[in-house]
Amino acid sequence: MITPWRTHRRRRTRPRRRPSAASDAHYRAHRASARAVLVARVEALSAQHGFTYNRIAIRNTLTRWGSCSSRKNINLHYGLAFLPPSVRDYVIVHELCHLRELHHGAAFWARVAQIMPDYRTHRRALRAYAPHTIVRMTHMSPHEDFGIGA
Repeated sequence: MITPWRTHRRRRTRPRRRPSAASDAHYRAHRASARAVLVARVEALSAQHGFTYNRIAIRNTLTRWGSCSSRKNINLHYGLAFLPPSVRDYVIVHELCHLRELHHGAAFWARVAQIMPDYRTHRRALRAYAPHTIVRMTHMSPHEDFGIGA
């Protein structure tokens, strides 16, 4: 009997890509300082704009700067701490807005624009970076101002 396509689970044909050894070492070396920077900024922005979240996780993902779950958990890439504060804040605001709008529809972008009217500029700037290239920026350290007073 043939399984209907909706209930059939496809097997993963390629193994999952994992961060390189260099990326993993960089992550371990900077995880604590990145956590301090990012958690402080999430706390400040969420308090300022009235968002509540469940938990924050700092990860070393290959392709995403951040994500937000329906359980109100926020995941952020540790490399955000190496980006300019305005770009870092855009990603954090983007994820905080997903706490109320779990999609990228007009209501979501209106909410982002309400908090950060120039978000398009920061979104464009973010495209110059990629999560998997943080290790290549070894001359960088987490942003000097750590985004705490921004």
